Amino acid sequence: PPQKPEEKVKRKTFRLSSTTANIFTWVIRIVILVLQLDLCLKYIRGLYYTWKGFQKRHNPKWKRFYLTKQILIDADIALLRVFDCFMDSGSQVILQLYIMLRLGSTSMKFDTLFAKQCLSIISSLGSLAYALSGYSRCWRHMQLTHSPQGWPKGKSPPQLVSWWSTIIQWFWYLFLITPRVLALAMFAATFRSWFWIILVGHWFGMLFWILRFRTIFCISDQTKYNPREAIFEKCYNLVCSYIFIFCYMNLRKGDTRLHYIGFYTIYYIENVSFSIIYAIHSAETNS
Repeated sequence: PPQKPEEKVKRKTFRLSSTTANIFTWVIRIVILVLQLDLCLKYIRGLYYTWKGFQKRHNPKWKRFYLTKQILIDADIALLRVFDCFMDSGSQVILQLYIMLRLGSTSMKFDTLFAKQCLSIISSLGSLAYALSGYSRCWRHMQLTHSPQGWPKGKSPPQLVSWWSTIIQWFWYLFLITPRVLALAMFAATFRSWFWIILVGHWFGMLFWILRFRTIFCISDQTKYNPREAIFEKCYNLVCSYIFIFCYMNLRKGDTRLHYIGFYTIYYIENVSFSIIYAIHSAETNS
């Protein structure tokens, strides 16, 4: 028999309109960002996808689906960790070394305060190296599992990064960033005004270079232009160019040999120049 209108109303499920759902979603996002819980939520989502993949371990299709989701979440977490470390620990460790160098021998007393300062500097440098080694590991895994164009024919795909390789990368990044931070702190202690000019010049020089990469981190569809996504992409490039003050970070798939050669040539010229300037200035001051 045909249903009565009252029965249709009773059986009709409640659904939010698209406008209400979008407003509700943005309110939740703003609250999460204000409370700085975004990283925690991503960890929870990563654990959820890992659990779902374990449940579907006998179904190769769904297992790969959840594995891909989990690796993408890991890549987002690794990138957020890099941003957080360099925006916080990177500036902090330069400031700490700058203060110690400006105070000179008065700050080099081997007491409890000096031990705490050294421990803070070592932990900051270790967190920077850990963030970069974790990002490199997640980037490699993401390349292998989430490549829209597939891997080129005739070219063997790279191997997954083992934990031993990650540990070696951690030491490599540690020994790479430590001289850079020391060189920047020594130059800042010698020429404070020129330090900011050179630092900002290097920052925006790296920004113009990154813009040539045409990254697509915030772009959902490359065939259509979205003004909001374009603005987000430029903000992403601005933050990445700040990280390029300390080291090189791979931002897009492809051959990066020439990028590494060009970047680290400028990188080590600056490091050596800053160290020589500090040594000459210190010798003149002591004499």
